Amino acid sequence: MKSNQIKLRKLSKDFARDVNKDRIKRCILPAKYMLEMLSAWPGANNKFLLALQWLNIANIMILEVFHGLYVVEHRNDIVEAILVSTTVSTTLQALVKIYVIVTRREIFNDILYKIWKSFWPIAIMSSKKIKALSTKCTITVGLTLGCFGPAILCNVLITLWPYLINTELIFKSAYPFRWNRTCLYEVLYSWQYFSGWYMLLVVNIFDNFVIAIMVICAVQYIILENVFKDVFTVKSTQHRLLLFGKEISDSEMISKCLDQQKMLISIQGLTCFNVFAHVEGGLKSIYENADFRYSPHVPVI
Repeated sequence: MKSNQIKLRKLSKDFARDVNKDRIKRCILPAKYMLEMLSAWPGANNKFLLALQWLNIANIMILEVFHGLYVVEHRNDIVEAILVSTTVSTTLQALVKIYVIVTRREIFNDILYKIWKSFWPIAIMSSKKIKALSTKCTITVGLTLGCFGPAILCNVLITLWPYLINTELIFKSAYPFRWNRTCLYEVLYSWQYFSGWYMLLVVNIFDNFVIAIMVICAVQYIILENVFKDVFTVKSTQHRLLLFGKEISDSEMISKCLDQQKMLISIQGLTCFNVFAHVEGGLKSIYENADFRYSPHVPVI
């Protein structure tokens, strides 16, 4: 499904309140607050913020062009070219990730809306399973948040050292002018400094955002399997009352399970998420202590 075929729906303040009540869904909240800090949260159709993100993309593209030209100019110096290429690839990574957030915002919005309104609550599971799954999810998402510490420390050194020695830019670049002149150097350094911090945040926040979504989807498969497994048991009566607030027949319950599975598979088939489908399957296998033969493309029912 293309992003322009999906209508962007507003994620109101109730989104955070409702999601926070579920011990699995709340994994998305750190990414929500950090994306809002970057004005990149796909929660509303704000044209001003969208224009701001396109300016950020253009800014990174300009930085990347001159940064990449430096590698081309020094291609005969293998060591220098390789060293600079490490930051060229990081800059490109940031460019791709912010581009995906902007151009696929309708898709992300649709997934978030489904997590909010359509995903079944973890409360349907036993307290033992809830505790085990929430712990594993917290660890998984927490590891991505833990990367911020080392990343920030490294970025402090990377961004301040060139200024302290006053001889280099943060991102070595090939400009069509003498960049080390007084004032011009300070302007370029300041531009690269703030751009560098912005790119650091984009790369880390995007990873946390996507992994949180995959974790929530993986657990949703486990919930679905447990609900379907108990369709013809006494437990199913409790499940139906909790999920739908009323008694429904066995055939209707099976139909609901199939609809839920269809929705989950459709999320994995979206343009920006099919790459991560097998990662999500691996997470599911780990969370339920199953083997790794599970594939999210194969129906679980």
